Amino acid sequence: MRYQESHRLFSSSLSADEFRCNNSMELDSATKKKILYGFSAVVGALFLYKRLKPKQKDESYLQVIARKRNLRDAAVQAFACVPLPSPEKQSLILYKTVTELKQGLASGLFTSEEVILTYIHRTIEIGLPLEAVTDVNFEEALRIARDCDRQRREGKATGLLHGIPISVKDNFHMKGFDATCGMTAHCFQPSEEDSVHVQAVRLQGGIPFVKSNIPFAVVALDSSNKLWGNVKNPWKQNRTAGGSSGGEAALVATACSPLGLANDLAGSIRFPSSVNGLYGFMCSPERGNTTGENNIIRRHGGRYLPYFWSRAGPIGRSVEDLVLMMKTLWSEEVFDMDRLIPRLPFNDSLYQEKGPVVIALVENSAWELPTCVKRALYEATAALQSLGHRVVKVDINLAEVTRNLFEILTAGDLWTLMGKVKGSEPWPPAAQRKVDIAALPGLVKKLIYAALRLSGSGKLVDVIQGLGVKSSYELMAILSKRTELIRKVIGQLQAVGAQALLMPAAITPAPIIGKGEKVEFANIYMFAVAHLTFPAGAVPVTVVKEDEQTYEAARGDVVSEGIAEAVAGSVGLPVGVQIAALPFQDELCLRLMREVEGVIAFKCTPLG
Repeated sequence: MRYQESHRLFSSSLSADEFRCNNSMELDSATKKKILYGFSAVVGALFLYKRLKPKQKDESYLQVIARKRNLRDAAVQAFACVPLPSPEKQSLILYKTVTELKQGLASGLFTSEEVILTYIHRTIEIGLPLEAVTDVNFEEALRIARDCDRQRREGKATGLLHGIPISVKDNFHMKGFDATCGMTAHCFQPSEEDSVHVQAVRLQGGIPFVKSNIPFAVVALDSSNKLWGNVKNPWKQNRTAGGSSGGEAALVATACSPLGLANDLAGSIRFPSSVNGLYGFMCSPERGNTTGENNIIRRHGGRYLPYFWSRAGPIGRSVEDLVLMMKTLWSEEVFDMDRLIPRLPFNDSLYQEKGPVVIALVENSAWELPTCVKRALYEATAALQSLGHRVVKVDINLAEVTRNLFEILTAGDLWTLMGKVKGSEPWPPAAQRKVDIAALPGLVKKLIYAALRLSGSGKLVDVIQGLGVKSSYELMAILSKRTELIRKVIGQLQAVGAQALLMPAAITPAPIIGKGEKVEFANIYMFAVAHLTFPAGAVPVTVVKEDEQTYEAARGDVVSEGIAEAVAGSVGLPVGVQIAALPFQDELCLRLMREVEGVIAFKCTPLG
């Protein structure tokens, strides 16, 4: 107060002229003009500089593709002239299971160096033309293989996968390599560390040596993208190898890799395994680690949606190989790295149990199954019954479960968010159609659904009619519905005493590349099992016979038309079944898969 009063008295004691003199900062008109002209000149110079300066053009997605492929091809070329093991050694290595390779290494039939060189050259010769390869880790792999041989000589070889080459799906992080997800926007962003899954493989002595191709944004049941190409099915190269782990399946099927590390959210392991004549396994969701995947869907979903995330798992040539990988992924070291998964190591006693099991046979799809798929189911049923198991038919509304899955998947405006991630690269045609549909107003969608019903595709509408963005309130209701569906289905199984399920894997043999979109939403057996939180696996059973290449499509039904297209000309293509179990009964599921494998003994290979 004293300061304010003194200041007031001091100011009032100055005359107006004295005050004006002391604060005289006004500029004359000439000075003002000079400042204005100077400022205008600076602004004009900056404007001209910006306009005339050579523009730094952003690298187009085509340039990114060329640069990325050139780097990979240079790394491949460096190994093109490395001497191969003898043909005799190669014959001892190729098309062998991991268990057989481990036995050969232990007995001295061949070395880890000979094994890795055999698979490297096989990948160069066959995997690259199939467009199944994204990045290669050949140099480090050879160095590790030689270390494994030294450790074996010194009696220090340890680990479930010691000295075994392992292929890795592209979207897993590997230190120093991109996890591209089939998108140019993710190129030249090398991972700073290995994912937990890759770390687990290394801890068990496995050798990650190649990364495998996947679909654009990891969202499709084929594996096609502009960056790396369209993965071809080695059984018929105009057919898809499946997705999203199509590259893994193609590499394992052609003996470019003995065992693949992949993941499965709604069929990404089981579908490619089925259409390539392989074994593949998806664990119970809470037993699966998701740390270290560059997964677009998980970025906009993930663990905050209960039980809804992809599950790392294997694709291999035998069930025993799948078990080796699951033991690797369920090791004590992994449990220490990820405290979010329960400490449930592989239970060998449950896996080795004997005695009959009640198994539910589920074949009541909305669409009639092709003859080859029906036969595969009946042969698997007979195999299980021959071992004393009881197989009973159970009707489950798989379309209702699958619709709930798609309602959740698209609730968060998935396609819009992916569009922001992809950069300037255009959408693939099939994805563009999904984007266009997702962007339609609700009323327009209803009109389209009504038109589809009138044309004969009402069954398809029953599956997809819930696609679209949801409010938080709507999403909570859908998640609540999901819990009800899980309890309902488990109740149906418990009512007949069933502990496991037998059903188709893929609803058709491998579709023609670019024509699988019609049947994509019809693979409700795979979608529903994943959404119900069941562990499940694919088991190869047979190949399509000459008289199984026709299918009577329902008039106007888009899906059945797609089934007919996939079946036509499919002779010789592999057909498998899917075995599932109740949640957390993973070892039982693998046991039944092994037992079917033992009876049927599928030995066909695409290249002889």
